[in-house]
Amino acid sequence: MVDLMPTISLLAYAYAAAAVGLTVARLSRAWLGRRGRVPSYPEAVWCVILPPLVVVMLPLLSALQPHAAGPMASVHTLWHAWEEAAHTVPATHGALHVANVLLLLFVAVRLACAVHGLACRYAIAQALRATAQLHDVRYGDERIYRLPSRDPACFTVGLVRPAVFLSSGLLEALTPRECEAVLAHESAHVRRRDGLMGALLSTFYTIFPLPGSRILLTDWERAVERACDAEAARRLGNPCDVAAALVRVARLAIQFRPSVPGVPGFAASGDDIPGRVEALLSMPSTGEAAEDSPLILPAVLFLLSAGVVSATGFWVRHAVDLFVRH
Repeated sequence: MVDLMPTISLLAYAYAAAAVGLTVARLSRAWLGRRGRVPSYPEAVWCVILPPLVVVMLPLLSALQPHAAGPMASVHTLWHAWEEAAHTVPATHGALHVANVLLLLFVAVRLACAVHGLACRYAIAQALRATAQLHDVRYGDERIYRLPSRDPACFTVGLVRPAVFLSSGLLEALTPRECEAVLAHESAHVRRRDGLMGALLSTFYTIFPLPGSRILLTDWERAVERACDAEAARRLGNPCDVAAALVRVARLAIQFRPSVPGVPGFAASGDDIPGRVEALLSMPSTGEAAEDSPLILPAVLFLLSAGVVSATGFWVRHAVDLFVRH
């Protein structure tokens, strides 16, 4: 008979670590929210990747032992006594076995959802490439695909080979300068590999559907769009042109449904359009981004998070031992 205990132990450890990482990330996000501003790109990235990092690092940090003479040593002794007592109670022992089986079933379902999500992304990309035609204009090094659709749409699709798709309807609705701003924004997504990063984060949070993770993903998506807006403004040399194109596409998006549901586009984050326009208009007319979000705050968050995670690693290991070894 196959021994599933090592697998269950690994899964329990991963979910416990993800819960610790998400708790620290949500506390960091709440602290940033009290400052009355939207998290910057470095801050949003740090919060959203903290749970995956903790899943990787917590097994190493769990090797840290409390000091033999410290106050935590007494707590450690009490924990082992309580663990031994819990394992001797038949009801508790049986409940732990049931919990192990439920964990395996839950992970199997979440893995299936993650695989299905990746398969849908791949199918959408393949269908778009089969439908679209290469546009006669290249924007920089990126190839532009033209969709034969009257609905205004522009988006970047693809994980390994991302490409920009632009509908005929949007080409006809925009001025050449507005079209250049839209393509500059989408080309920034291609160069930054935001599609691949988004797919990895979406897969992780599908497998680990912890409460509050949607907020971290939304912060990251908002920060990515603003970063691409800034890059497009630098490329065009005038942030007002990008802001005008953003407003124009947002108005068109109100009149038409998305050509490809579920695929984000230039004005996909409709609730953040005013914030994106304000951020663009606050940039100098040369398109150079103002340095309003130094890295010192993410550095402080990193140090505080590392300290909290290091302190909890040892106890997470013991909680997993209680859950698995019975």
